[in-house]
Amino acid sequence: MIKNYTFKNFQSYLHECDIDFTVNKKAAHSYYDYELEDGSKIAKVMAVLGANGAGKSNLLKPLAFLSWFIPDSFGSTEKNEEIPIIPFLLNSDENTTIELEFVVPKWCDLNNEFEYKYFIELNDKRVITESLKMKTSKLYSNVISRTFNDETQKYTIKNSKKIGVDLNDSILERAPHNCSVISYALSLLSEDELFTHKSNSCMVLAAKYFQSNRTNLVAIGKRDLSENVEDATDFYIDNPDFFERITSLLKRYDLGISDITLEKKILTDSRTGKEIEKVIPIFSHDTLEGSFDVPIFLESSGTQSAYCVLATITETLNTGGVAILDEFDNDLHPLLTMEIVELFKDDSINVNNAQLLFNTHTVDVLKNLRMQHCYLVEKDNGVSDAYRADDVEGLLARDNLYAKYISGALGAVPEFD
Repeated sequence: MIKNYTFKNFQSYLHECDIDFTVNKKAAHSYYDYELEDGSKIAKVMAVLGANGAGKSNLLKPLAFLSWFIPDSFGSTEKNEEIPIIPFLLNSDENTTIELEFVVPKWCDLNNEFEYKYFIELNDKRVITESLKMKTSKLYSNVISRTFNDETQKYTIKNSKKIGVDLNDSILERAPHNCSVISYALSLLSEDELFTHKSNSCMVLAAKYFQSNRTNLVAIGKRDLSENVEDATDFYIDNPDFFERITSLLKRYDLGISDITLEKKILTDSRTGKEIEKVIPIFSHDTLEGSFDVPIFLESSGTQSAYCVLATITETLNTGGVAILDEFDNDLHPLLTMEIVELFKDDSINVNNAQLLFNTHTVDVLKNLRMQHCYLVEKDNGVSDAYRADDVEGLLARDNLYAKYISGALGAVPEFD
């Protein structure tokens, strides 16, 4: 679970910005918080609000970037391809930094928690410094790290074979300049080593945790989740229990839907003209005149979006990790948005302690969340900044967060002349 992440010189954020998921010990109990073994708490849900263009999406992007870069960047980029990182445009000569503290909780088959720190300094041409550390007792021990030497034009590697990776430094020095050394090390391990070799477990565990994250964000813009019908359907086929739960949810919030079934259909491929077999979601509707069935492609954009969004959400709930979603609720009713958010507080559903980090214009979410579950984003003279609601001076836990935000008392709202 993410404890906090800090970044600097990243897109619209020139100065250092800290996003903290840890909960003040004096905060009132909330089912949206997870308690660690040491008694401290981490928010399971974090909503990001602000005016259009303030930098809400950019606040999510450092974590979305690391979710790809740490485990999967090697092999995803060509030898001389630039790293998809964008600094503040008027500070492009300076490097970008991202620092992250996270805990792999009692997750899947794990009986213990593992706490890590990750740091990277980079630009679009190369990684300058990268390190992964794991907490051992009260201190952090180096797992694996590398630093670029300007004089030799080579990387210096520090790898603890006990908790890092059982590979020689001379091999790790060959990691390309535009990928994570962790991703490169993973590519050198066999399937057996990835899953059973204990000397690699600490580094592999951290990487696999990030592979469980889900996001619709890319360096520039986002992917439309409603276009992922095939991926969503594949997930529902493999996880019938989740499909049953999602069907029940959509039936409650989409008038007229009586059932959803996944049916094999013979279709004609528009590119080749050949007949192919595909599984198509079929929606059944009841009316006073009778019942009828329609494929998902004839449903409203809101229904299609909900079907796909819920697959991404439930896949994260199933595997653990973080769902990092940019305006996933654009086509959804506010009540359905809150039903989705509430999935993360249900311990019978969120068994692997997944988190949700999302930006939204659905301010109704503030009716259910507490101060520690909300970040507010503003932009001043072209530079974005963010602060958590409980950092607002004078705001009390008993205050109506929704009413305070709507009134403008918390800031981060559009200003109209």
